[in-house]
Amino acid sequence: MRKKYVILAAAVAGVAAIIFSLRMARPVAEVYRTGRGKAVAAVYGTVKVIPNLSMNVRTRVSGVVQFAPAALRDVGTPVKKGELLAQVLNPDLERELTKAEAELQNAQKRLELGPSLMPQLQTQEAYLHRLEKLAESNNAPLSDLERARNEARTTREEVRRQQLDMDRTVAVITETVNSLREHKQRGQFVAPFDGLISTINVLDGDSVWENNVLFTIETRETSLEGKVNEEDIGRIVVGQKAAVRLYSYGNQDFTATVRVIVPSANQQQYALTLTLDTPPANLLSGMTGEMNVIIGERANALIVPSRAVVADKVFVVDGSVVTPRLVKIGYRNIERTEILEGLRDGDLVIVADQDQLRPGQHVRPVLVNR
Repeated sequence: MRKKYVILAAAVAGVAAIIFSLRMARPVAEVYRTGRGKAVAAVYGTVKVIPNLSMNVRTRVSGVVQFAPAALRDVGTPVKKGELLAQVLNPDLERELTKAEAELQNAQKRLELGPSLMPQLQTQEAYLHRLEKLAESNNAPLSDLERARNEARTTREEVRRQQLDMDRTVAVITETVNSLREHKQRGQFVAPFDGLISTINVLDGDSVWENNVLFTIETRETSLEGKVNEEDIGRIVVGQKAAVRLYSYGNQDFTATVRVIVPSANQQQYALTLTLDTPPANLLSGMTGEMNVIIGERANALIVPSRAVVADKVFVVDGSVVTPRLVKIGYRNIERTEILEGLRDGDLVIVADQDQLRPGQHVRPVLVNR
C-alpha cells in the first residue's frame, strides 16, 4: 500500500515538474500594469544654451594688433561696455597724421597773420584816402587819384584771393586730419556691451587686415535655443511651458517658457527661444539637452508607456496569453500615452519586443512597474 503512495507522489511531482518546466520555457514578456495619472501632450525637441547676445569684434583697418590689458587675460574675461580691448597700430598712418597735423598748425598760423598783401593794401587805402581829401580842394591831380584807386582795387582783389586760398587750404588740411584721425579711431576696439570674452582669435603683435575677427564678446545672460520638427511647430505658441533636461545636470528637471518662435525653417526644423524659469548655477553657453513643450494636460487619465503602443494597437497579457487590443489614443509624449478606449485599469500591456510575440502565444509576464 505504501509503495502505491510513493509511486503516486512521484508521478504527481513529475507532472508538476513538467508543468513548471513548460511554464518556465515560455518566453518572457515585460508588462506594465495600467493605472491612472496625469496625461501630458508634448512636442519633443532638442535645446542648446546660447548667450542672449553675441558679437564678433572685427578689424576695420590693417596693421599690428596691440591688446589692451583687459584682452590679455584668458578667455572668459569679463568686460564692461566701452572698455578698450585692443588697437591696431599702423606706422604709415601715424606718420601721415603727424605730418598733416603739422601742416594744419602752420596753415592756421598763416591764416591768423592774414594775406601777405594786407599791409600793402592798408598803405594804398590810406594814400587813396589822402588823395580824395586833396582832390576835394583841387590840390591833387585827378589822374593821380584814378591811378591810386585802380592800384587799391587791384590789391584788394588780390588780398581777397589770398584770403580765399588760405581758408580753402585750412579747410582741406582740416578734412585730411579729421579723416586720418577717424581712420586711427577705427583701429581702436572697445567692448560693445557688458559681458565676457568668449574667443580670442589673434595674438598680441599679430598683423591683421580689414574684417579679421579679433574677439567674440557675449552676454552673461543666456537663453535656450530649441529645435522642433516641421510637423510639430503648428502646435506650439508663445507662452507655453516646457520640461527641460540638460545633459550637464543629469536627471534634474527644469521648467522653461517659450518666448519666441522663429518664423523660418532650417532643414525642416524650426527654432524656438525659451527662458529657464529658474536657471541653475554655472549655466554655460553651449550646454545641450532635450525638451518637451507642454501643449495639453489631463488629470486622472489611463496611462501606459508610449513604447507599449504600436500604431493604434497594444498587446495585452490575459492570463498568460498574448492578446492584441485596438486602442483610442489621447494625449501622448515621448514617455507616456493616454488611452481613451480599449484598456481597463490593471490590464497588463507588453512594453518590449512586441515584434517577437504573436497573438495567442503563452508567455511568462514580468512586471516592470510595481
